[in-house]
Amino acid sequence: MMDHLHIESTLQDLRLYDIRTDINQPGNVLAKIFENDGSLPGVLLYNFDEFVGIISQRQFWRTLSRPYGRELFLTRPLRSMYRFLRIQPLILPANVLIAEAAGAALNRSTEELYEPLVVQINHGYFRLLDTQQLLMAQLYVHQVSIELLKKTEAQLQETNLELQMLVNLDQLTQISNRRRFDDFLQVEWERHYRVRLPISLIMLDIDYFKYYNDYYGHQTGDDCLKNVAQIINQNVEQSNALVARYGGEEFAVVLPETDLEIAEAIAEKIRLAVQDKQLPHIQSKVSPYVSLSLGVSSQVPTYLTSTKTLIAAADAALYQAKQLGRNRVFSFTSELV
Repeated sequence: MMDHLHIESTLQDLRLYDIRTDINQPGNVLAKIFENDGSLPGVLLYNFDEFVGIISQRQFWRTLSRPYGRELFLTRPLRSMYRFLRIQPLILPANVLIAEAAGAALNRSTEELYEPLVVQINHGYFRLLDTQQLLMAQLYVHQVSIELLKKTEAQLQETNLELQMLVNLDQLTQISNRRRFDDFLQVEWERHYRVRLPISLIMLDIDYFKYYNDYYGHQTGDDCLKNVAQIINQNVEQSNALVARYGGEEFAVVLPETDLEIAEAIAEKIRLAVQDKQLPHIQSKVSPYVSLSLGVSSQVPTYLTSTKTLIAAADAALYQAKQLGRNRVFSFTSELV
């Protein structure tokens, strides 16, 4: 099982073999060891307590299969076979990462490629590692790395989306902010210029909001702003529209592909919805309840106009709505140019 491995796993997290024999033992001793366990990658050779090298099971049986191999090596000390093989094992510290060790193992010559590695636990203390097991572990770690990378990328994308929303969101009302309004309107204006369709804008104010704030307090004033923002959102049904807090008690609604008549109807729907909510406002001079003044403009963009033209027209219409007594909708006309 390799489910305990991760990208920071090292050789000491793998199965290491501590099978050793003295280099002065005859070859048939090693033959019995391998016959008893064909899964052993090899043995560690010691001369008394000093580490000398290794003989892999693969090399051992291959050497015995040579002509006269058994006669030459089974009864003689393992020292003779070791000298014949001239093996220089790859020795790595136990704290080496699996990925790094796999790279070192694969950089060996073709003859040495499948030879086991020697893992040094500490000074004079060694273990054997099967190369096939190392490569399988590296494959598993690589897959874990890919999955982790995908997960991290997904998390980053999600975080970026959240940050983007925060950047474009008014924290109090939870609708789009002025920055998002500016960006959205500019993009839509350029699109409408290309397709030659009208785009409409509603600018609206809460009537006598300063009096409301002074009388009811800032917390209640914030609640009023949130309520109005929610009402506007609920009454703008176009999926491609944008509702934004323009600043203070002023809101804006961008209506793509919408002419003046439809925009006026939407503005009146918003005004009535706020009126029907009957949020008390005893300091208002036009109604016992919170009310709105709304200015509407609509244009087909041309090379002579810009978003500033549309905003100025809606702002002028809003001003006129206030001048005429508030709590009403007023639309852009040529008289306001």
